[in-house]
Amino acid sequence: KVRVVVIDGITIGHPCCGIHNCPEPLISNRHRFCYGHNHHDKICAVWCGSLSHHHFVTTVITRPKQT
Repeated sequence: KVRVVVIDGITIGHPCCGIHNCPEPLISNRHRFCYGHNHHDKICAVWCGSLSHHHFVTTVITRPKQT
C-alpha cells in the first residue's frame, strides 16, 4: 500500500501553539501562538525573556567588536 502526501516544503507536522500542551488552534498558520497566548509573541523566540526587536522574533544583541 502506498500513500502520497503533498506538503509545502516549509513545515512538517501540524502547527500548534508555542506553549507546551496547549490544545487551542493557532489564529493562522503564520502565527506562533493561539489567541489566548498571543501576548507571548512579543517575547524573544529563543526564550531569553527579553522583548523581541520590532518586526523580528528575536532580540538584537549588541556585542563590542574584538580588536
